[in-house]
Amino acid sequence: MDTKLFAWSPCSGWLCLASQVQSAVQINFFTHKGVRLEDVVVQRKSSVSAIAWHPLDVLVAIAWTDGLLAILSPEASIEFNVDEELKSKVTFLQWSADGKSLWAVLEDGKCIVYKLVTKSSTEKCGDCSLDYRIDFLAYYDHKTLLIALTSDMMLYHLTIMPDSTAVEKLKVKLNGKGSASIVLRENLLLICHQERDLRVWDLETEENGTISLQPSKGMISAGTMKGKVANWKRRPGESSVENTWRLQTGNQLAGKITSIEWCPMYSALAVNTDDELTILQEENSIICLRNKTPTKVGDKIVVWDAEGDLIVHFSFTMGMTDQQQYEAEAELASSQGRPVTAAARFIC
Repeated sequence: MDTKLFAWSPCSGWLCLASQVQSAVQINFFTHKGVRLEDVVVQRKSSVSAIAWHPLDVLVAIAWTDGLLAILSPEASIEFNVDEELKSKVTFLQWSADGKSLWAVLEDGKCIVYKLVTKSSTEKCGDCSLDYRIDFLAYYDHKTLLIALTSDMMLYHLTIMPDSTAVEKLKVKLNGKGSASIVLRENLLLICHQERDLRVWDLETEENGTISLQPSKGMISAGTMKGKVANWKRRPGESSVENTWRLQTGNQLAGKITSIEWCPMYSALAVNTDDELTILQEENSIICLRNKTPTKVGDKIVVWDAEGDLIVHFSFTMGMTDQQQYEAEAELASSQGRPVTAAARFIC
C-alpha cells in the first residue's frame, strides 16, 4: 500500500481509502469504527496520487494519475469532474479553510487554483509556478499562509491574497538531505529528515526548536521503518519547545509504517503499513483493514480488546458482527502486564 492513499474527513469522521484491487484502484469509505460503506464505491484503471477532504462539507477531492481530478461524497449523490486533462501528475491537493478554493499542485511545480461554485461544480480561477518540484503543501488559515517545500529543500511561506494569488513572505533553505517529512498541525510545523531530530516551528510566534529522541528508542517520527508509532504529549506553559513535548508510550505494529493520520473528530489513529491499514483506538482496541478485497462475503478477522477482555469478529463487509464469549490464553506477557501473543477459543 503506497503512502498518502487515505485521509480523514475533518467534519464527519469518514475515512477515504484508495486501495489496489487487481489491475484497478478502488475508493472505499469507512467510519472511525471500521464499518465500510457499501453504497459508494469508485473503481478505475488508474492510480490515485492525492486525496483531500473539504473542511466544512462531506466532499472529497481525488486526483488520478491519468489526469482526472474529481470530487465525490459518501453521504450524497455527488460525483463530478473538476478537470480531465491535467498534463502532469498531481502531488498535492489543498482546500482553503473556508472551502471555497482548491489548490492542485502538479509534479512540474505548477499550482492550479479552482473555485468551488456549488457543491457540484467548480471553475478554474488561476495558476502559478515555482522553479522546482513541490514536495509538500499546507495551508495555515490564521495567517492565510500557504507553506510549500520544494525538491531543492527550500521552504516557502506564501501569503494568500483575497484574489487567491500568492505573495512570497519567507524563503528559507533547510539543512539536511532530501526525503524530509513535514506535517502542519494547528500552528505547529513539524519537520523531520528521517534522522534523530524533529524540528518544531511555531507559526504564531515564529519560534522554532528541536526535539531529540534517545538512540535506543529508534528514529524520531510518528511512524518508523521498524513499525513503531511514537507519540508526544504537549505540556503547555513550558519555556522551550523541547520541554513542551514529552514522548509517551508507543505502539508496535508489523511492517514499515508509510503514513499515519489522526481522525479530527474521534480518538482514532489510522496507521498505514506495506500490507494493511490499522485503526488504533484508545490503547488496546485495534481494528485492521487489510489492503485487499474480501474473497467472500463475511470474510472476518478476530479483534481482541485486551483492556476490556473482549473478543469480537470484525467483518470487512458488515463491521463488528459478533460479541460471543471466548477464552483467551496469553502466551507471553509484556512489562505492562498485557499479552504480546495470545490464543482465543470459542466457549460453546
